[in-house]
Amino acid sequence: MTNLIELAKQYRMQRELVATAKRAHDEHKKAMQAMEEQLVALMLEEGVKNLKLEEGEMLYRYSIVNFRPADPSRWPDILHWLRDNGNESLIKESVHPKTFTAFCKEQEESGADLPDAIVKWEGDKIGMRR
Repeated sequence: MTNLIELAKQYRMQRELVATAKRAHDEHKKAMQAMEEQLVALMLEEGVKNLKLEEGEMLYRYSIVNFRPADPSRWPDILHWLRDNGNESLIKESVHPKTFTAFCKEQEESGADLPDAIVKWEGDKIGMRR
């Protein structure tokens, strides 16, 4: 019984460590996104597209557009929509995000309505090379 109690305590401690790490990850990610927005704004303001640092090169990547499910649980709705509209060839075991985005861009440009299960994301990003 001692081993069981000890293992249960270790397990609980591990769960708490994971929760703490996740919170820290989320905070760092939010800070990184804010910095990226500031970098994009400054790079655009100063007309800089590439920035060479000791650690590598930072590149301003023009506006990026991608389409994705409004919620991951909406993938079945999206797959159903693709099949209903004769686009099942896009579906393998899953739909590759870049293929899906290219397809949605085509649909949007042709004036087709996308279902509300799909959201469009647009933004500026910073790329990095080592």
